[in-house]
Amino acid sequence: MKRMNGMQAFEAMTDIDPQYILKCAPDAPVKVKHRGSYLRVAAIAAALAVLAVGSVIGLGSMNRGKNPSPTLPSEQGSGNVADSADTQESTQTPTESMPPVTESRPPEEESKPSAPISGSYTTDKYTVEEIEGKYYLNFTDGNDVPDHGGSENDLAVVDRISFSSLQEMRDKFLKGNFSEKEILQLKKQLPLTERGFEIFDMSNLHDVVLPEGWSVLNVALQEDGSLNFTIQNPSTYNIDAGDTEGEHGTVSFFQEKQYNAYYEFYFTSHIERIKDCLIEDETTFYGIPCQVYEHTPSTSRVRVVVFEIEEDDKKVEFMLTYYLKGKETPSISSAIPNTVRIFAEINGVKVFAFLTGMENTLNMDFLNSFDIKPVKFIE
Repeated sequence: MKRMNGMQAFEAMTDIDPQYILKCAPDAPVKVKHRGSYLRVAAIAAALAVLAVGSVIGLGSMNRGKNPSPTLPSEQGSGNVADSADTQESTQTPTESMPPVTESRPPEEESKPSAPISGSYTTDKYTVEEIEGKYYLNFTDGNDVPDHGGSENDLAVVDRISFSSLQEMRDKFLKGNFSEKEILQLKKQLPLTERGFEIFDMSNLHDVVLPEGWSVLNVALQEDGSLNFTIQNPSTYNIDAGDTEGEHGTVSFFQEKQYNAYYEFYFTSHIERIKDCLIEDETTFYGIPCQVYEHTPSTSRVRVVVFEIEEDDKKVEFMLTYYLKGKETPSISSAIPNTVRIFAEINGVKVFAFLTGMENTLNMDFLNSFDIKPVKFIE
């Protein structure tokens, strides 16, 4: 069996489809009684005057409100569930990049938001409604996704929609400036509820805060509806230069339902599977109480270190995974983890981070550097 590398394993993880884890009538006409020819002539004259004025007003209103809604095809997608927590991971990553989708309409055709961005708004392609603090998107041509039968002409040729920045993503949602291909992809990947597709509040987005030296490569909406930041440490890894080894990973923001599903699948369930392999319950990681597990799912011994930090409106849980060789038993503080998973709830924002290709030992200064911050947008 071909062995997955670190990023391939993570890409497999993010392919989860949440559906597999969670499983006025017109006014009545007015009857007019005719009372003789004289009155009839007067009535007709008055009616003609009203019609003349009404036609002028009506044409003006029609011209101001004209905003055709194109019919766009779409398709409902699916994903695969893969658990790589118990498999050997290397620090190599695929060299192919995932460029952002740049197809869009000319600027003069862009529609403008019809309501303040802090609440509901409408474009020519969809309406976004705020309900109980959450935001739901409904397309003007319906939320159903027609089946293209998997033909080579299928428009769904991307597995995510990439943006150069959060500013670009916000502007595109507020203006409805998505291509036909992107609309199809939105229908396939946004979480669908009874109220519509759940999306992020575009007036209240957060950016990631990274350790010194780390940077964001791009921002994307993933197949599971998460907002995903691809990150790297350029001093050890540069995807543009074709690097396949080095420190890199992703940070994802989730809606509550999707976050709970990921947390259950990759944290709670994994710990449940290895609970009988607990070897240390009274040790610490840089002064923080932690639990240490060791098990042998294949030919290598796997050490898993789990601990958490909770303060004010911030709760962060860490899962460090080490692949040990032979009979080596390095101390927790001196060993370099193969992968790092971080589950966090910060001021109500659900965050999941995955790091791989680590080349240096970790300390709490490094781990505590991961954070989020509100974004100030240019209007």
